[in-house]
Amino acid sequence: MALNDKFIPKSILLIEPTNFKVNNETIEDNKYMLKVNDSSEEALNEQIKIEHLNYQKVLTENNVKHIVYKQKDKNAYDSIFACDWIGTIKNEDFPDGILFIFPMRWPTRRLEKNYEIVDNLRKDYAIVEDLSFFEEKNLSLESFG
Repeated sequence: MALNDKFIPKSILLIEPTNFKVNNETIEDNKYMLKVNDSSEEALNEQIKIEHLNYQKVLTENNVKHIVYKQKDKNAYDSIFACDWIGTIKNEDFPDGILFIFPMRWPTRRLEKNYEIVDNLRKDYAIVEDLSFFEEKNLSLESFG
């Protein structure tokens, strides 16, 4: 069965890891996170940077459009996962596009939001819904794409 083109992304947004490590705030309720003690944070970051550069190389070699931003806050450890705080839809059902900014549960996760990215994307999306105000009520809706 062939994939419907409306479900295939036209470009990919990447966050270059500059200070990635286990977020102790989020590990308590994220069953997918594991605490790894077999290497130093510096060694882990170096390995992650190499993997990220290799990933970019593969995307480029395969003509996959991508834009790369840097982590904006050194304390936003898991900000490489932009799909947790931002989501976009632009297809035949929503031709003018919708961009969502999701409320994040943990204060360190809220640091991940990069409004430079939002400002750069705003021109391509007619509707921008920032749901961050729910954080004041301790409500969250962390996304995944």
